[in-house]
Amino acid sequence: MEDSKILRNDLEKAIMEDDVERLKKIIEEGHSSRLTEIACGYMSWAVYQCSVNCFEYLCGAYEQLTNSSRTQVTWHRTGSPFFRIVKECNWAAIRIAEKHGDLMNYLVDEPTESQESTPLLIAIQNDYEEVAKWLIKEPEKKPDIEKRNAQGESPIYLAALKGQAEIIKEMLEIYSCSPERREILFAKENLYGKGHSIFYPASQSRKAAILDVLMEEKSASLFLRKELQHSEFQQFVLGSCLSGSEKILKAMLEVDQNLPIGRFRDEKGATSLMR
Repeated sequence: MEDSKILRNDLEKAIMEDDVERLKKIIEEGHSSRLTEIACGYMSWAVYQCSVNCFEYLCGAYEQLTNSSRTQVTWHRTGSPFFRIVKECNWAAIRIAEKHGDLMNYLVDEPTESQESTPLLIAIQNDYEEVAKWLIKEPEKKPDIEKRNAQGESPIYLAALKGQAEIIKEMLEIYSCSPERREILFAKENLYGKGHSIFYPASQSRKAAILDVLMEEKSASLFLRKELQHSEFQQFVLGSCLSGSEKILKAMLEVDQNLPIGRFRDEKGATSLMR
């Protein structure tokens, strides 16, 4: 127990000082794969401490582990290194991670089994657009944009809800391998709510850019008609009008010329026309 505490203190100190030679010595003197597993658990600590040399060394050490050994790695203090990279918006660590494709593929959706937020979802939650786009484009194994956390949020849903037009464009470009797959991404009820499509959360962002992107889709009129027939169509119409998107307003009136767009009020009692 005492030896384990001393070892962990030594690892922490070497990483805090970004002393990669000392870190190597600790691991090499142990002559044990278990010691390497323990040391690799400090990758996120290295990111947190901005210890780029130690982080790069540990990335390489992690890639040397077998898959079974990787499952034994326990993240020290701050969770998976990708959580810390995203939370810190640490581009120095990102550039290092890029050189370790196996590491990225293994950790891009960590945690894989729980309902915690994935790194991509955290990037979207924090409006780190460039980090989110990097996570979508860079790893060979693409992150799961449909994986939901305990709050029921998935990356594609939350990006639409927050009106992140550029992220949605990246997702549609990379994940829509066929027209059928594209339509599924737009219409999955378990992503957007019963009877809803991606248009509904996008309308609640009240941002024109995201709605304009979606209106470019061939099936846009189909989903628009579906939302106007939904029991929550008033919130959809109000959000769309408040966004200022002329494209969607024109399309809604083409579907229903008598749509009472000036009647619906927001939480402050204002109508879209008053806005």
